[in-house]
Parts: sequence; C-alpha cells; structure tokens
Amino acid sequence: MAKHLKFIARTVMVWERNMEGAYRTLSRILTMDRLIEGTKPRQYYEKPCRRQQGKATKELGQNTADLAKSPLTLHPILNWEGKSLSF
Repeated sequence: MAKHLKFIARTVMVWERNMEGAYRTLSRILTMDRLIEGTKPRQYYEKPCRRQQGKATKELGQNTADLAKSPLTLHPILNWEGKSLSF
C-alpha cells in the first residue's frame, strides 16, 4: 500500500475523450515529480551484481561532481608544498 500512496494526488481530467492529451499531461506531471525515473529501471530484470555495479558507478559520478564543485582545500597532514610532515 505504501508504494502506491504517491500516486493518489496525481489526477488528470479527460475532456471530450482526449486520452492522448491526458496521457501526455500525466506523463509530464510524473516526470517533473521524478516518479517515472524510479520505475523505468525496474521495467526489466537486472541481476543483483549488475544493480550494485550501476549503483556504485552512479555514486562515484555524484561524488566526482561534488568534488569538482567544491573549492580546493589542503589536506590537514600535508604542508603548503604538498610534502608530508615528518613526525
């Protein structure tokens, strides 16, 4: 039941049997709410190992994008020349 609650508020009125227009409107609403993106990958069976590989690749891409956006910071153990400090 919990999986279907997110579809309750998505209602499209059909005027004069215009099913194509109503379908386009509903598709646009679901795409804007990012609900279709979650259901499309599950349309076909995917092996668990391939699913984990895809998830890891997606996370790596997101982390790389976040690092590219962040300003350059120095590592706390490294000094200004980039050489490690001797203890």
